[in-house]
Amino acid sequence: MDADRTISGQVNIIVMPGATLTIDQNKVLTLANDYSQIEVRSGGTLESGSKNSVIVIGTGACLATYPAPFNGSQTIGGVTYFTRKLNDAACTNQLPVEFTQFSGKAFGNSVQLFWETAWERNADRFVVERSRDAKEFLPVGEPVKSAGDADTRNRYQFEDKNPFPGANYYRLRQIDKDGKTDFSKIISVVVNSDEEALLAYQSAENGDIRVLLNAIDARGMKLHNMAGQSVSAQSIHLADTEWVIRPASPLVPGVYLISVDSETGVKRLKFFVP
Repeated sequence: MDADRTISGQVNIIVMPGATLTIDQNKVLTLANDYSQIEVRSGGTLESGSKNSVIVIGTGACLATYPAPFNGSQTIGGVTYFTRKLNDAACTNQLPVEFTQFSGKAFGNSVQLFWETAWERNADRFVVERSRDAKEFLPVGEPVKSAGDADTRNRYQFEDKNPFPGANYYRLRQIDKDGKTDFSKIISVVVNSDEEALLAYQSAENGDIRVLLNAIDARGMKLHNMAGQSVSAQSIHLADTEWVIRPASPLVPGVYLISVDSETGVKRLKFFVP
């Protein structure tokens, strides 16, 4: 970054393994939103051009300043987070859940939604809401129970079985145990039932990798690390649109490559284990 920069909308900047985010000499990066954060994953680097480089995150009483050499607000599971103030009572009460991810992908005539929290305070449940125009939102399906009080990362998954054709807009309504509510950012997912799609995510319970497919006739699957080495794992065919990859031993954090052998050739998908 070669100039002072302010980002007012909600953003989640992720520095992946092997990548570097540089704040140049005497420059300031400001994330002027209480939900924004920087996530430096194991093997990623956040560096400064000089001791006068600064990162500022948050607003008002929740504003946090990180001068070089950039020590994060907390480290969980080898991932270092830079956020607005976490240990201020007013800020903690203001945000009962710290979202680190909210994403979605279409599969045939359904949409898979995924979200992750860094920590939760007094949280009760999440309600998925959907809209055609990103203005009027209505609940979809049953609420998803939250972890409640947790200082570790929690991952959630939700399937919308009846999305609108074309563009769908989603947001999460987070409800705490006192009945107070807050909202996530809004994401959009386009549904096209004829489009090839491939998605993988890991079960938090047993480490299995669930692979979902649309318009792909899979014959088999293999798992490799980014050095090209084969990772011992069992591939289980559950249905035409669903496979499970079961590693022989727990996967170490990092990036992996899933190769899907199909009638039209080999499809590849990068998969990250946090």
